[in-house]
Amino acid sequence: MAISENRDQFSIREMGPDDLEQVGSIEQVASAHPWRRSLFQSCFDGGYHCFVGCVDSVVVGFGILSVAAKEAHLQNIAVSPDWQGAGYGRDLLGALIDLANELSARVIFLEVSVENSVALSLYLSKGFREIGIRKNYYTTADGKKDARIMRLNLAKTSGFEMITEMIRRSD
Repeated sequence: MAISENRDQFSIREMGPDDLEQVGSIEQVASAHPWRRSLFQSCFDGGYHCFVGCVDSVVVGFGILSVAAKEAHLQNIAVSPDWQGAGYGRDLLGALIDLANELSARVIFLEVSVENSVALSLYLSKGFREIGIRKNYYTTADGKKDARIMRLNLAKTSGFEMITEMIRRSD
């Protein structure tokens, strides 16, 4: 069956403890900078907002979001390479953006490898904008790699914040 035939069967649900093994397996094959299982466990145990995307009962992707002080941080998001290209990553990202809005976050931050053009394209299409570079952020077998820092504004700013931003830009 082609992936596109499964679009109607895609759903997003909260991650459970039984999902951690599948999530860790997806991370190992989908990420150039994979997390260790212990980091997923820490996010899960620490009250982060952890979700999985499923086709029927098969976990095909995941997303992890933290929210504090009206700021959200996309900690991690990935789709299994076998399931990429069907829009599941876009759907997961959209659900996490919606959740951040529901939780009254005003902004979402994320880091993405400067070499990950597919993810960068997705983030830009969802309205994220680059605000800086983190030098040597990712450790790889080839050494250290930089990350783009990206931001998505979620809420309209107050008049005071708009004036402050205009003054900052004119300096």
